[in-house]
Amino acid sequence: MKRILTFVLGAILLFFAGWPSTASAATEAEKLAAIQMGLTHLCTLQNANGSWSGYADAYTGAAVFAFLSQQGKWPTPAQCTNNGNTLTFQTVILNGITFLLNDAVLVPNLQNNAAGQNICPGGSGTSCKGVYWYASDQTYTTGFVSSAINVYGISQGVNNVAPSTGQLAGLTWLQIAQYITNEFASYQSVETTAGADYAGGWHYTPGQADADMSTAQWGVISIGYDELAGATTPSFVRTLMKNNWLVADQASNGEACYQLPGGGLCTHSDTGGWLTSMAFVGQANNPAANLALAWLNLHWTDATNGDWYGIFVPAGSGSGCANTASTSSINIYSPTGAAIGGCSPYAYPMWAVYKGMESNVGLADNSHVLPANLKTDCGKSIGHLPSASSPSGGVCNWWEDQNEFLVRTQTTSPASAAGSWVDNFADWPDPLDTALFVNILGAVPLPASITQGGAPSVPALSLWGLVALAVMLVGFAAFWLRKARPQQS
Repeated sequence: MKRILTFVLGAILLFFAGWPSTASAATEAEKLAAIQMGLTHLCTLQNANGSWSGYADAYTGAAVFAFLSQQGKWPTPAQCTNNGNTLTFQTVILNGITFLLNDAVLVPNLQNNAAGQNICPGGSGTSCKGVYWYASDQTYTTGFVSSAINVYGISQGVNNVAPSTGQLAGLTWLQIAQYITNEFASYQSVETTAGADYAGGWHYTPGQADADMSTAQWGVISIGYDELAGATTPSFVRTLMKNNWLVADQASNGEACYQLPGGGLCTHSDTGGWLTSMAFVGQANNPAANLALAWLNLHWTDATNGDWYGIFVPAGSGSGCANTASTSSINIYSPTGAAIGGCSPYAYPMWAVYKGMESNVGLADNSHVLPANLKTDCGKSIGHLPSASSPSGGVCNWWEDQNEFLVRTQTTSPASAAGSWVDNFADWPDPLDTALFVNILGAVPLPASITQGGAPSVPALSLWGLVALAVMLVGFAAFWLRKARPQQS
């Protein structure tokens, strides 16, 4: 048991070492309360089999990752009432992970991609395995699952066997991570039929020769979290993306597109995903990336359109605004101090933009989205400016703008919805949007292999990292010790 705990300590230490301390655009107490309310709400929605309803694998992956990423901010006690029963947050995580492990699909025989390149570790294997979730949209879904599986696997020790009775039975956490990367490498577009511009991206499922940016970013996210757990990635994965797909997918004005410029669909979510992908291939904050950041600056508060364009839903838009008690009387304050009304943010574009900005310029940046272009004044008009200890340094910037909007638009009543947010489009509803917004409020960082283009370094351990480490270690150690102790009759 001592060896297990020592391994857990080391794994968690490595993972949390680079995580920043957090504060809010609203007060720290308000932000903490929003995170805790969001997690408690997610807890009440978990099904008996460990899943969350909807696209079960994707929603479960997103929810479990939110619990894991914010463990240092759990309420006391960390529990909720779920269908009349008391459910602890640790049990929520364990049940969710168990569901995901047992719902995975194992691909038994992989070797080459469509261009004949060997995708197995080392580039010479005659057969290796793949893992994915939900065949109809496996790129999207596996992207949401990978973060949860890998962060939890790190906390358990990546060389320990994952407790699965499904197709992953007997595999270690590291093997699962490697198999996820193998699967993505096997069906990455190498484009030989629809044009070389698509080479390096992904579409929804294997067998699709082209790519789209809304999906391609999930290959990047999955592989990044796999690498965090120790998986290796064929070098051609980044090379193809860098030299083809990312070059072709950016419009001349800087925005990125669903597929290619000229198709009429270039959006905030595609631009955010494109920026994350640029970081993944070592091109963060280069001239092309800065052009995309300049586009976001000019279009930061554009009116929303569909599920992908725009970040903030304007007042009165969508049926959800009028029906949500917490937003019917709320005011969001503009940079000029004028009340501009409020409703809910757009889950998918805001999360995509958060990832793109975090991976390219960081949470302290205040030069790429100018103060005059922000949606809010970060709480200045009501005396709630961010703390100087915040990752922003106390400056009203792009991230604090998101924080302020999220804190002010979270639902507080009725009790069944308290802690959630209203999303006005069906593709990104609760619980998915709640999980994503909790991640933004909690300043979730992307793995270093994404932000540093595949060449991570180990940063100094922050105070927040130490706190999170201690809480996670004590909590999981106590839980497993209780499980391991023989029960008295």
